[in-house]
Amino acid sequence: MGLSLSIESRGPLNLTAIRAALALEESEPRLVVREVAGGIEVEVHPAAEPLEILQIEGKIRLGIKTGTAGAGLHAWVVDLIGRLEQRTGAPFDRERAHDSSDYVRTRDVDALLRFQAAYLSEVTGKILELLGGGHSSIALGMPHDVTFEHPALQAGAVIVTPLGPRDRAWLSATHRDGRAGLDALPWATPGLDARFFSGMALSLCWTEIRYRALLDEGEKGRINRVLELLERAYALEPEGQYDFSLWSELFELKGEESLRATRIHLKAERDRNRSAVGYRRHPVTVQIGGGWRIRVPGELSTHWEPDGRVWVAFDGKRSLHVSTVTASGSSSSSDIASTEATLEALVAMEDGEGAPEGEVMLLKRGSIRGRASQRALEPGLEIRALSAVGPHGALGTFVLEQEDDRTWALEIWGNLEHDEARGYLPS
Repeated sequence: MGLSLSIESRGPLNLTAIRAALALEESEPRLVVREVAGGIEVEVHPAAEPLEILQIEGKIRLGIKTGTAGAGLHAWVVDLIGRLEQRTGAPFDRERAHDSSDYVRTRDVDALLRFQAAYLSEVTGKILELLGGGHSSIALGMPHDVTFEHPALQAGAVIVTPLGPRDRAWLSATHRDGRAGLDALPWATPGLDARFFSGMALSLCWTEIRYRALLDEGEKGRINRVLELLERAYALEPEGQYDFSLWSELFELKGEESLRATRIHLKAERDRNRSAVGYRRHPVTVQIGGGWRIRVPGELSTHWEPDGRVWVAFDGKRSLHVSTVTASGSSSSSDIASTEATLEALVAMEDGEGAPEGEVMLLKRGSIRGRASQRALEPGLEIRALSAVGPHGALGTFVLEQEDDRTWALEIWGNLEHDEARGYLPS
């Protein structure tokens, strides 16, 4: 088991008091608090799952998996618990807490770091076994709903991590000594030092930043955040190793012309190669529900609509909206909807919403069946696409500013796959 923590308050405590206590936190790390069923979740680090805080029978339960970011996050969460106790006056039950490293009880940093190293040694050993058995596309500490690609994976790397791809030599070295793998953890040691700030910046650059013209203030804010983190890291450790090519590119994406940007551009001239940092320079495969997944350009911005039923991808000139459905039926295999029946139901659903008029293209490969239709917009083109396999259906709408993007849209939909069928392309 990797680093994780689950702990409950000993006595009565409510979410109102917890929210007020969290509001007193310092500026770093910056916390993003969201409401969830039964409580709140707190985003602390981009390489970790949120901290989940639930109210259960008058008590507060706090839980998080910290290992994907590292021991630094684990130690910070334990320190946070102490601050919550001070601010609310309600103690947490450390004796009954579930802490894989036991740090919440011992506060032994050396033991925490030894546990982290031992876990890295163990998990890389298991990854080597999987690779020996023919497995591929292995991710260590990455999101479960996105599969990233990178040219390094065709040039010797075998896994992806929050701080970039790693090869077999790295796996072997880490298996021998887990401390060799700390370079793949963005917050491997406790404290808000240069490694913390650079690790958080690189986590965002590897998984979140889109390397193209910015679309909105949200993307500009994300670039500003990374630049701030890099500057704070540099101020703490000016002799550290920094990717000035990446840093310079971020200023270019933002369009900033300033003295600080010029200084970084000059440092970047020493290395004229474009930075390799950034999974989203390349295609990503996203889980979109109902067993469906789709491979899209990594530069597309993506989100779920508030109701959680429609997945959206866009880049300013092109957009895709996808929803998925599953036909209901009894447990009897004879009563499960066929691919043809599901597709007919999707067509009827589309016709009821005013299907585009124009050429209808049939899509077929393997066990997946589908169709697409289009209509002209002013300017551009709308394409509606349907696909089905067994009782599972997917409905997509492309809105394109340029008709020339028709082929691009059909290729995107052709990347749609389902757990029950692979290798689907338009025919």
